[in-house]
Amino acid sequence: MRHRSCEQLPGGGGCVTRCLRLLGFIIAIAFAGVGTSASAQAPQNGEASDAPEQATAPDPFGRSTPAGTINGFIGAIADQDYERASFFLDLSAVAPGRRATAGPELARHLHRTLDRQGSIFPANQLSDDPAGNPADNLDPGLEEVGTIGAGGDAQALLLRRVSEAGGEHWLIAAETLDAASRLSEEGPEVAAEAWLPAAFTSRSIAGAPVSHWLTLLGATVVAFAVIWLGLRVVLFALRRVGHRAAGLHQFLKAIQVPLALFVALLIANTVAPLLGVSIVARQTFGWLSAVIGPLVLGWLLLQLVDTVSDRALSGIERWSRASATSIVRFAGRVAKAIIIAVAIMAFLDALGFDVTAVIAALGIGGLALALGAQRTVENLIARVSIIFDRPFTVGDFCQIGDVVGTVEDIGMRSTRVRTLARTLVTIPNSNLLASEIQNYAPRDRFLFNPVLHVATETPPEKLRELLASLRAVLKGDERLLGQTARVRMVAPANDRLPIELFGYILAADFDAFLETQEDLMLKLLDAVAVQGLALAPPTINLRRRVEAAQ
Repeated sequence: MRHRSCEQLPGGGGCVTRCLRLLGFIIAIAFAGVGTSASAQAPQNGEASDAPEQATAPDPFGRSTPAGTINGFIGAIADQDYERASFFLDLSAVAPGRRATAGPELARHLHRTLDRQGSIFPANQLSDDPAGNPADNLDPGLEEVGTIGAGGDAQALLLRRVSEAGGEHWLIAAETLDAASRLSEEGPEVAAEAWLPAAFTSRSIAGAPVSHWLTLLGATVVAFAVIWLGLRVVLFALRRVGHRAAGLHQFLKAIQVPLALFVALLIANTVAPLLGVSIVARQTFGWLSAVIGPLVLGWLLLQLVDTVSDRALSGIERWSRASATSIVRFAGRVAKAIIIAVAIMAFLDALGFDVTAVIAALGIGGLALALGAQRTVENLIARVSIIFDRPFTVGDFCQIGDVVGTVEDIGMRSTRVRTLARTLVTIPNSNLLASEIQNYAPRDRFLFNPVLHVATETPPEKLRELLASLRAVLKGDERLLGQTARVRMVAPANDRLPIELFGYILAADFDAFLETQEDLMLKLLDAVAVQGLALAPPTINLRRRVEAAQ
């Protein structure tokens, strides 16, 4: 990715000058008044000749890179300072005695040719490398930065790397200047100067006639209106189709405005050369589009993410797949965070900031933040693990360690559980991974496993009759699962005879299980009472009775 400093932006001396020019352009359109060109803060020819610089000092005109040369030339012709513009031209083919007069004239011819029959690559495609772009298949000393001419006469706009007293500089090649001199007087009257009165053509804003700015604005507005109306027609047709096109209708409705604006900017930049818009206005508008474009595209993608998330969540509700809700929401948040980060990086790059340095700084800052917030990072990783492992979902009744309750929310850092006491417990996600989790929600049956105790002096005949009665109670109840029910007397313990009952109760929920369990226990106690027996009291009570009798 290439980077530009604020001083290298087309049209003048830095971000302040550019902002003033754009502000002046807006004011001129609002009042249809007279604009004045902002002056670029750059060294004059006399300053450069009177004070020769050291070879190691930076070039005062910024010609050490192709991007610096083109942006400096555009800034000079925007101020109509053709004497300064001549410092960006390769005048080696001109006799030394004529360069002072021929240089500004050649700069004027090139300006006129670029206005009518030329184009320059967008600022983000111009190389900021002092060695140029090695992938352009040209000689190391040449760089293609645009085209001049039309149709079969079109040829590359070239820069040549030359060695001068101040070092190596990129200058507009002599062959390009020759072609520009031949083409400068050709070409019909352009649309940008023909559709408005002469007052708008004779007056300039930021180095370009007011009519050219209005042409660009008009092309953008018309393109936006046509695209937006076209999308409205398509939306109307999709609405008439019905539910079969509901998804496409929802997508187009969400993105219609950012989509129309983004495509309108592309169309305006494409048709600007065909309308004869000044090269200064085109480069400025291209830079403005490069700044606005990432934001508009980010807006469009955010709308798409929201629409996709909404449709996915609707499908989850329709198919009762609540476990996927957290996954969709988390994926949507991650996608939006990535879109916002990329859009901001592209926006900063268009403004001229060194994005590589910003990313490196963010990497160092992120490392320091990660070291200082390890628990937060652990909780975030645990959140991802919970999403994919799915030990529980929102609404499940669980036991997490010593906490028993219903899961109400699974957040980025923690999970909230509503306990039986109606308190809200917040558990860090990293702790969840180290805890034993019992999820009662997916339980398909309930264990029925009581133990009845009878006295050791109970006669064996009575015990056999009791066991048969208890088995009859369980066998005749359809609420118990199949062949799982059993009744067995186990080894005596603590001077009592234990009878273990085992089975699974089929119930829809825990309340239904408790109701069934209660009914079964009453029937079992009735069976004990019918045999004339009583359940043995706990061992401690027996000992107390014996001690009391003695």
